[in-house]
Amino acid sequence: MCPPGLDSRWRKLPARRGWLVLAAAALCGDCFMPGPVPAIPPGSIVLKVATFNTANDFIASDALINSLRAFEADIVALEELSPRNAAALEGALLEEYPCRVLQGAYLDGRGLLSRHPIAASEFFSIGTGRPQLEAQIDLGGRAIVVYAVHLPAPDYRRLEVHSPRVVPGVRALLERVGQSGLPALVMGDFNTTDQTAAYRMLVGAGLVDTFRKAGRGPGLTYPTRHQYMPVPLPRLFRLDYIFAAPEFIPLLSYTGQGRGSDHLPVFAHLALLPEDAAL
Repeated sequence: MCPPGLDSRWRKLPARRGWLVLAAAALCGDCFMPGPVPAIPPGSIVLKVATFNTANDFIASDALINSLRAFEADIVALEELSPRNAAALEGALLEEYPCRVLQGAYLDGRGLLSRHPIAASEFFSIGTGRPQLEAQIDLGGRAIVVYAVHLPAPDYRRLEVHSPRVVPGVRALLERVGQSGLPALVMGDFNTTDQTAAYRMLVGAGLVDTFRKAGRGPGLTYPTRHQYMPVPLPRLFRLDYIFAAPEFIPLLSYTGQGRGSDHLPVFAHLALLPEDAAL
């Protein structure tokens, strides 16, 4: 419903509507007017990857399993993996994702599902109070490193825009990524928008926001529902990201369905350049 007379006044001002459309395009042109899918260089390895904050137990185990099967991804990072859902995944999707690391611990829960061998994995701290997951994955003789990340949320009672622990946490994370010496994918719920210092640190370190580069649609991932009640809410923020090292060419990125989570999953199709390709 609109206040009386507002709609008629608005129709008389097409210029105002035009300026708003132009402003929206300027602010989010990469979301609404994506470029063409780039060519895949010969010898590249093409991957489909995903990240999904499963929102603890808000998503039922069968819904999570069915969603992950429908993802048809090569690598999936999971955040907020509950003990119940981690236990359900232990015996599920073994054909789709024969290699996995699962830790069911609610907010501290992490998971990584992979079609490719996981050569090594480790939970580590970046000083944010939550464990992060690093895994080295073997792509038929080519090694990459993947991070499943969950940064702390702001304290809204204190009117925080983002947690003060995010920036030092990102700094520590980037130091670890730099030490790996491998092409890196950094995926997860960063609990920060693309207008923050933490985001600028990530892209300033050379990581590519795959949705910003090759996204389709508005890309907003949170919230889909009330945190504690099954009440749908309009999505307002992009908090979930897939960042890729320069060795990857983003081909396409988009969001999926939450199936009960208060976050949407994010997907990216990527081409890993041959080792002898010039960056």
